[in-house]
Amino acid sequence: FIIKSLSYSIELESGEKQCFIVTAAKGITVGGSYEVISPEPKPIIVTLNGPGPTNFLHYIKEYHKDKDNDEEYSEGSFMVEADYEGDYTMCIQNGNEDTMDDTRKLIAFNLRAVDSNQVDYEYSGIQSELIALRQGLDFLKDHQSYMNLREDVHKDALDSINTKILCWTVLESVILIAMALWQISYIRSFFETKRRL
Repeated sequence: FIIKSLSYSIELESGEKQCFIVTAAKGITVGGSYEVISPEPKPIIVTLNGPGPTNFLHYIKEYHKDKDNDEEYSEGSFMVEADYEGDYTMCIQNGNEDTMDDTRKLIAFNLRAVDSNQVDYEYSGIQSELIALRQGLDFLKDHQSYMNLREDVHKDALDSINTKILCWTVLESVILIAMALWQISYIRSFFETKRRL
């Protein structure tokens, strides 16, 4: 197996577009997956263009605000067989003119080219099963890394919330103790007898 793999996480501003390239020979499987890691996953636009006379569009997942569900457009995967030798470009865009929501998004993704056409006919049945198993394991490994990244994002938010709660709790305790001391001194002064000389 020849494997070229790119695994990344990027942060895109609203309307920003980034493209990534993997080179593949004819017959090689080009695949990838992506997931929005931001605390509130919102849809993104993902395309895969290949070489050839017309720069053929192999994959597109674009959100339409009026008829689509947000959740199914915040993650996905694709796999295509290379028709031509050359560069295959995966572009990730945070919204377009219709779907810009002015939010920055953290996106984890991978793009890989896997040569699965080396066939030993004696073991072709086992080899095809191994190829399917390897692709499934690659998908699980990528998904696990996305989940680890998502956990890190939420851990930072949770630590921030816990720090704020601790500060407010300490401040509240200080205020309660101060009010109790003031009430004790006020009540004591109210019941004191004044002596006249």
